[in-house]
Amino acid sequence: MLRRSSIWMPMLKEAPSQAKLRSHQLLVRGGYFSQMASGIFSILPLGNRVLEKLEKVVDSEMQVVLGAQKTRLPILLSADSWRKTGRWDQTGDELFRLKDRRDNDFCLGPTHEETVTDLVASFGHLSHKQLPIKLYQITQKYRDEIRPRFGLMRGREFTMKDMYSFHADEEDIMRFYDNVCTSYENILKKLGLDFVKEKTTLCVVILEIMLQMWNCLNQRPKRVPMFSI
Repeated sequence: MLRRSSIWMPMLKEAPSQAKLRSHQLLVRGGYFSQMASGIFSILPLGNRVLEKLEKVVDSEMQVVLGAQKTRLPILLSADSWRKTGRWDQTGDELFRLKDRRDNDFCLGPTHEETVTDLVASFGHLSHKQLPIKLYQITQKYRDEIRPRFGLMRGREFTMKDMYSFHADEEDIMRFYDNVCTSYENILKKLGLDFVKEKTTLCVVILEIMLQMWNCLNQRPKRVPMFSI
Protein backbone atom coordinates (compact mmCIF):
# COMPACT_ATOMS: atom_id res chain seq x y z
CA MET A 1 0.00 0.00 0.00
CA LEU A 2 1.32 3.41 -0.98
CA ARG A 3 1.65 6.08 1.67
CA ARG A 4 -0.03 9.37 0.89
CA SER A 5 3.31 11.12 1.27
CA SER A 6 4.78 8.98 -1.51
CA ILE A 7 2.10 9.83 -4.10
CA TRP A 8 2.90 12.68 -6.47
CA MET A 9 0.02 15.12 -5.93
CA PRO A 10 0.77 18.47 -7.58
CA MET A 11 -1.94 20.61 -6.01
CA LEU A 12 -2.80 24.14 -7.09
CA LYS A 13 -3.86 27.04 -4.88
CA GLU A 14 -6.03 28.48 -7.62
CA ALA A 15 -7.95 26.78 -10.41
CA PRO A 16 -6.96 27.61 -14.02
CA SER A 17 -9.04 30.34 -15.62
CA GLN A 18 -10.53 27.91 -18.16
CA ALA A 19 -11.98 25.74 -15.36
CA LYS A 20 -15.56 26.97 -14.97
CA LEU A 21 -17.28 23.98 -13.36
CA ARG A 22 -16.73 23.35 -9.65
CA SER A 23 -15.92 19.69 -10.38
CA HIS A 24 -13.31 20.71 -12.97
CA GLN A 25 -11.73 23.16 -10.56
CA LEU A 26 -11.52 20.64 -7.71
CA LEU A 27 -10.06 17.84 -9.87
CA VAL A 28 -7.31 20.10 -11.19
CA ARG A 29 -6.55 21.79 -7.86
CA GLY A 30 -6.57 18.44 -6.04
CA GLY A 31 -3.94 16.91 -8.30
CA TYR A 32 -6.18 14.37 -10.04
CA PHE A 33 -5.87 15.71 -13.58
CA SER A 34 -3.90 18.30 -15.47
CA GLN A 35 -5.25 20.03 -18.56
CA MET A 36 -2.74 19.90 -21.42
CA ALA A 37 -4.87 21.54 -24.14
CA SER A 38 -8.52 22.26 -24.89
CA GLY A 39 -10.40 19.04 -24.13
CA ILE A 40 -7.20 17.06 -23.44
CA PHE A 41 -6.10 15.99 -19.95
CA SER A 42 -3.24 14.07 -18.38
CA ILE A 43 -4.39 11.65 -15.68
CA LEU A 44 -2.13 12.06 -12.66
CA PRO A 45 -1.34 9.21 -10.21
CA LEU A 46 -4.16 10.09 -7.82
CA GLY A 47 -6.69 10.33 -10.63
CA ASN A 48 -5.47 7.06 -12.08
CA ARG A 49 -6.07 5.32 -8.74
CA VAL A 50 -9.66 6.57 -8.78
CA LEU A 51 -10.18 5.37 -12.36
CA GLU A 52 -8.77 1.94 -11.51
CA LYS A 53 -11.26 1.61 -8.66
CA LEU A 54 -14.12 2.66 -10.93
CA GLU A 55 -13.03 0.11 -13.53
CA LYS A 56 -13.08 -2.64 -10.90
CA VAL A 57 -16.72 -1.83 -10.11
CA VAL A 58 -17.61 -1.92 -13.82
CA ASP A 59 -15.54 -5.08 -14.48
CA SER A 60 -17.26 -6.94 -11.65
CA GLU A 61 -20.73 -6.13 -12.96
CA MET A 62 -19.86 -6.85 -16.59
CA GLN A 63 -17.98 -10.10 -16.01
CA VAL A 64 -19.56 -11.68 -12.93
CA VAL A 65 -23.18 -10.59 -13.45
CA LEU A 66 -23.49 -10.31 -17.24
CA GLY A 67 -20.86 -12.84 -18.26
CA ALA A 68 -19.22 -10.39 -20.67
CA GLN A 69 -15.56 -10.67 -21.64
CA LYS A 70 -13.17 -7.74 -21.58
CA THR A 71 -11.27 -6.96 -24.76
CA ARG A 72 -9.25 -4.10 -26.20
CA LEU A 73 -9.92 -2.94 -29.75
CA PRO A 74 -7.54 -0.72 -31.73
CA ILE A 75 -7.78 3.04 -31.38
CA LEU A 76 -6.51 3.64 -34.92
CA LEU A 77 -9.31 2.49 -37.24
CA SER A 78 -9.28 1.88 -40.98
CA ALA A 79 -11.77 3.87 -43.04
CA ASP A 80 -12.74 0.72 -44.98
CA SER A 81 -15.07 -0.55 -42.26
CA TRP A 82 -16.65 2.87 -41.83
CA ARG A 83 -17.26 3.15 -45.57
CA LYS A 84 -19.19 -0.14 -45.53
CA THR A 85 -21.79 1.36 -43.20
CA GLY A 86 -21.70 4.81 -44.78
CA ARG A 87 -20.57 6.49 -41.58
CA TRP A 88 -17.24 7.64 -43.04
CA ASP A 89 -19.07 10.13 -45.27
CA GLN A 90 -21.99 10.84 -42.95
CA THR A 91 -19.98 11.59 -39.80
CA GLY A 92 -19.09 15.24 -39.54
CA ASP A 93 -16.04 17.14 -38.36
CA GLU A 94 -16.12 15.47 -34.94
CA LEU A 95 -14.31 12.48 -36.48
CA PHE A 96 -10.52 12.74 -36.21
CA ARG A 97 -9.29 11.69 -39.68
CA LEU A 98 -5.72 11.04 -40.80
CA LYS A 99 -3.72 9.36 -43.55
CA ASP A 100 -0.74 7.02 -43.37
CA ARG A 101 2.36 7.33 -45.56
CA ARG A 102 0.63 5.28 -48.28
CA ASP A 103 -2.28 7.73 -48.36
CA ASN A 104 -4.71 5.28 -46.74
CA ASP A 105 -7.52 6.81 -44.68
CA PHE A 106 -7.82 6.18 -40.95
CA CYS A 107 -9.59 7.72 -37.99
CA LEU A 108 -9.15 7.80 -34.22
CA GLY A 109 -11.96 5.67 -32.82
CA PRO A 110 -14.95 7.51 -31.33
CA THR A 111 -16.84 4.19 -31.16
CA HIS A 112 -16.26 0.60 -32.35
CA GLU A 113 -19.42 -0.91 -33.85
CA GLU A 114 -17.82 -1.49 -37.24
CA THR A 115 -14.55 -2.76 -35.79
CA VAL A 116 -16.05 -5.36 -33.45
CA THR A 117 -18.49 -6.56 -36.13
CA ASP A 118 -15.65 -7.07 -38.61
CA LEU A 119 -13.65 -8.83 -35.89
CA VAL A 120 -16.35 -11.38 -35.09
CA ALA A 121 -17.30 -11.86 -38.76
CA SER A 122 -13.66 -12.59 -39.68
CA PHE A 123 -13.87 -15.94 -37.86
CA GLY A 124 -16.62 -17.20 -40.14
CA HIS A 125 -20.03 -18.71 -39.38
CA LEU A 126 -21.03 -18.87 -35.74
CA SER A 127 -22.99 -21.82 -34.39
CA HIS A 128 -25.75 -21.50 -31.80
CA LYS A 129 -23.36 -23.05 -29.28
CA GLN A 130 -20.92 -20.15 -29.75
CA LEU A 131 -23.59 -17.52 -29.10
CA PRO A 132 -24.13 -15.21 -27.39
CA ILE A 133 -20.82 -13.37 -27.64
CA LYS A 134 -20.60 -10.46 -25.18
CA LEU A 135 -17.55 -8.21 -25.45
CA TYR A 136 -16.77 -4.93 -23.71
CA GLN A 137 -13.83 -2.58 -23.33
CA ILE A 138 -12.78 0.44 -21.29
CA THR A 139 -10.52 2.50 -23.54
CA GLN A 140 -9.75 5.95 -24.85
CA LYS A 141 -12.11 7.50 -27.39
CA TYR A 142 -11.65 10.57 -29.56
CA ARG A 143 -14.10 13.16 -30.82
CA ASP A 144 -13.17 16.58 -32.17
CA GLU A 145 -15.70 18.53 -30.14
CA ILE A 146 -16.54 21.89 -31.66
CA ARG A 147 -16.24 23.51 -28.22
CA PRO A 148 -14.67 21.30 -25.52
CA ARG A 149 -16.01 22.39 -22.13
CA PHE A 150 -17.20 21.27 -18.72
CA GLY A 151 -13.86 19.68 -17.88
CA LEU A 152 -13.94 15.91 -18.33
CA MET A 153 -17.58 15.93 -19.39
CA ARG A 154 -16.99 17.21 -22.90
CA GLY A 155 -13.42 16.46 -23.94
CA ARG A 156 -11.74 15.53 -27.19
CA GLU A 157 -10.04 12.52 -25.61
CA PHE A 158 -11.93 10.56 -22.97
CA THR A 159 -12.29 7.13 -21.40
CA MET A 160 -15.43 5.19 -22.25
CA LYS A 161 -16.83 1.76 -21.50
CA ASP A 162 -18.60 0.26 -24.52
CA MET A 163 -20.11 -3.20 -24.95
CA TYR A 164 -21.16 -5.18 -28.02
CA SER A 165 -23.06 -8.46 -28.14
CA PHE A 166 -24.06 -11.01 -30.79
CA HIS A 167 -27.09 -13.26 -30.33
CA ALA A 168 -28.93 -16.12 -32.04
CA ASP A 169 -32.36 -14.47 -31.94
CA GLU A 170 -34.22 -11.33 -30.96
CA GLU A 171 -35.63 -12.89 -27.80
CA ASP A 172 -32.13 -13.44 -26.44
CA ILE A 173 -31.12 -9.89 -27.41
CA MET A 174 -34.02 -8.35 -25.49
CA ARG A 175 -33.38 -10.54 -22.46
CA PHE A 176 -29.75 -9.43 -22.41
CA TYR A 177 -30.81 -5.81 -22.97
CA ASP A 178 -32.92 -5.92 -19.81
CA ASN A 179 -30.03 -7.46 -17.86
CA VAL A 180 -27.66 -4.72 -19.04
CA CYS A 181 -30.15 -2.03 -17.95
CA THR A 182 -30.22 -3.58 -14.48
CA SER A 183 -26.42 -3.78 -14.33
CA TYR A 184 -26.00 -0.13 -15.27
CA GLU A 185 -28.35 0.86 -12.46
CA ASN A 186 -26.44 -1.42 -10.08
CA ILE A 187 -23.18 0.36 -10.97
CA LEU A 188 -24.64 3.81 -10.36
CA LYS A 189 -26.12 2.70 -7.03
CA LYS A 190 -22.78 1.21 -5.92
CA LEU A 191 -21.16 4.57 -6.69
CA GLY A 192 -23.80 6.38 -4.65
CA LEU A 193 -25.04 8.47 -7.59
CA ASP A 194 -28.59 9.73 -8.01
CA PHE A 195 -29.80 9.25 -11.55
CA VAL A 196 -32.80 9.54 -13.83
CA LYS A 197 -33.65 7.35 -16.82
CA GLU A 198 -34.68 8.91 -20.10
CA LYS A 199 -35.56 7.57 -23.52
CA THR A 200 -34.56 9.34 -26.70
CA THR A 201 -33.80 8.48 -30.32
CA LEU A 202 -30.48 8.36 -32.14
CA CYS A 203 -30.07 8.38 -35.92
CA VAL A 204 -27.31 6.04 -37.11
CA VAL A 205 -26.84 5.95 -40.90
CA ILE A 206 -30.43 5.38 -42.12
CA LEU A 207 -31.75 3.83 -38.90
CA GLU A 208 -33.55 5.55 -36.05
CA ILE A 209 -32.63 3.79 -32.82
CA MET A 210 -34.41 4.04 -29.49
CA LEU A 211 -31.86 4.98 -26.84
CA GLN A 212 -32.13 4.46 -23.09
CA MET A 213 -30.00 6.87 -21.09
CA TRP A 214 -29.05 7.11 -17.41
CA ASN A 215 -28.30 10.72 -16.45
CA CYS A 216 -26.87 12.11 -13.22
CA LEU A 217 -27.36 15.68 -12.06
CA ASN A 218 -24.38 17.92 -11.42
CA GLN A 219 -24.30 21.19 -9.55
CA ARG A 220 -25.28 23.45 -12.45
CA PRO A 221 -27.81 21.57 -12.37
CA LYS A 222 -27.32 19.82 -15.67
CA ARG A 223 -27.92 16.23 -16.66
CA VAL A 224 -24.70 14.34 -17.27
CA PRO A 225 -24.99 11.16 -19.37
CA MET A 226 -23.42 8.20 -17.56
CA PHE A 227 -24.70 5.24 -19.60
CA SER A 228 -26.69 4.73 -22.77
CA ILE A 229 -27.93 1.63 -24.53
